[in-house]
Amino acid sequence: MKRIATQIGIVLLAFLLLCCERESPCSRLVNGVYHYPTLPDDHHYSQEQIHEYLDIPRDIRTCISTDGLIESCLTYPEIRLIYAGSSPQTGYNLVFSMYSGLSELERRPDASDQLLAKYESLNPLNVTSFDEEIEQGRYAFSLNNIEILISQYTYLEKLAVQQKKALVSRARAVYLLKKEKDYYYGVFGLAFTTAVLSRLMKLDRYPPFMEIYDPSQLNWDVVEHYWSTNFETTEKIYALSESYLDFLHAGK
Repeated sequence: MKRIATQIGIVLLAFLLLCCERESPCSRLVNGVYHYPTLPDDHHYSQEQIHEYLDIPRDIRTCISTDGLIESCLTYPEIRLIYAGSSPQTGYNLVFSMYSGLSELERRPDASDQLLAKYESLNPLNVTSFDEEIEQGRYAFSLNNIEILISQYTYLEKLAVQQKKALVSRARAVYLLKKEKDYYYGVFGLAFTTAVLSRLMKLDRYPPFMEIYDPSQLNWDVVEHYWSTNFETTEKIYALSESYLDFLHAGK
């Protein structure tokens, strides 16, 4: 009788554990990524209600992995508002203020590592794999968006020298690949890549960069706002990043 009771107890415990596992908030994720609800066509929500409706739930934020959170941030339906402000940085600040996924990402100790891994996985040449122009545009903007994320100072400041070298090397490669597909990216696309490079150089007070950096000039808005700029400025930043990489290798 005692043995049967023990067996029943074990079965009940296994059942309870299984139920708890099924009820885990993150069991609702798809491949580790949060899928946002679709707004009803006939909704009468205010902007604030829309933001609340689309925000990533608190219980999901507590259990989602950092790489899943990054992908969820990049697929957030209102991420497009980054380009609705006076500059992409202003737009990012706006999205940050209304969407908790970005603030959760800032709290993750491995966010910089995971953002770098995500950036290294993207290939600008893949833009040509899409037949429709709208899909090509989406891919180009998705690359811009990861560059906006990874170039926020809160993430750059946490990079070790080895990570900075990896980021500079990748950004330099991305810059050349974007130039190769200039039709899809143009100077606007190059600006986001050079913002990554220039913010790193500014953060390290790299002397050759600081000597030419002139924030009073409109074309240098690329550093803090991603735009406006011109091809001459993006080329200067790219050229300087080569010696900056040597500077990092020297450990200065």
